[in-house]
Amino acid sequence: MKYSSVAPCGLICDLCYAFQRPKNRCEGCNSGGNKTSYCEKCRIKHCPEKADDSELCNKCANYPCKRIKNLDKRYSLKYGESAIANLGRISETGI
Repeated sequence: MKYSSVAPCGLICDLCYAFQRPKNRCEGCNSGGNKTSYCEKCRIKHCPEKADDSELCNKCANYPCKRIKNLDKRYSLKYGESAIANLGRISETGI
């Protein structure tokens, strides 16, 4: 898995439909290439508390913040993917 396909929030871009589609494909949150408009304006990615936009949220002193908790709850229920669990595994084993 490439670092560009792990979002700062811990979600794995490879699982996203926009990343998987063959035409006008999103290249991942931390890539310099094509992204969806939603990802371009993501409030978590562009959080002012992070040193840079590609920094993972688990490096933040306020982790897990309200935004991450809400995202985690929504994605855990809807897609079975936990941003918080993903960031925990990344902390333990690396990307």
